[in-house]
Amino acid sequence: MNLGPLAALFGLPSVIFQPFYSKSTNASGFAELRRQFKRASLSLQYTREANPGNGVYLTSRADNGTVRFSYTGLRKLNLGIDGGYYGLTSLGALTRQGTSLPNDNEFSAGGGVSYEVVHTVYLTSRYDFRHQEIDVGGYRRSGYRVTFGMAFSPGKVPLSLW
Repeated sequence: MNLGPLAALFGLPSVIFQPFYSKSTNASGFAELRRQFKRASLSLQYTREANPGNGVYLTSRADNGTVRFSYTGLRKLNLGIDGGYYGLTSLGALTRQGTSLPNDNEFSAGGGVSYEVVHTVYLTSRYDFRHQEIDVGGYRRSGYRVTFGMAFSPGKVPLSLW
């Protein structure tokens, strides 16, 4: 198995996979605050849980937090924004030097709009931004996505995408 790309990703001379056993206790949970207004909604969520791994990290602790706001106060229009954080912390995998893998942190933000063209048919548009950081060698990567589309949703309230 060629491990050169993994070693380069983490800025290490080599990466070794070996059987590993460890027993630990970690807190996990989910919390959500949600407020529904007459024409808007606000949601804050936080999750901490054990994660079986993502292909590079083995057992890890995942922290995930999001904030979402949606406004439907205009007759045919819905506006929404959101932001979030996702962090992955290794709970067991070690490098050759006996240190844990670095943390993987991701930050995101986005916003969008839906507009009713005719009853039940909407034009939608969204912009998303994501920034990823791994605490090794100054790895920083940012990306964005712009989407446009059409959606079908029966009902009297404008389509809310969040």
